[in-house]
Amino acid sequence: MKKYFILILFFAISFAGLILPEDDAELNYRHILFEWEQVPNASAYQFVILRQAAGGQTMTVTTESLQYILSDPTFFYWQNNYTWYVRPMYDDGSLGDKIGGGN
Repeated sequence: MKKYFILILFFAISFAGLILPEDDAELNYRHILFEWEQVPNASAYQFVILRQAAGGQTMTVTTESLQYILSDPTFFYWQNNYTWYVRPMYDDGSLGDKIGGGN
């Protein structure tokens, strides 16, 4: 029974990922829903989005939710590229590996 539990836990950690928006999505609306999968034992998530335009800007938000709605008109600009990722946060204050966002 324990081997089965460990296998499932490994599977969940290995395949935790980003859900929305999809890679290379063209977004044409002001309120953007970001969603990711739950990471076992995480108590919160550090959500990070980077604007890749000249002089790029980073926004970081800590949330206990598996979703974040970006609606900040001072951050989001049309016809720009963005990269985003999340990192699980644990009760001891440590951060897990980055999920999404490339290297």
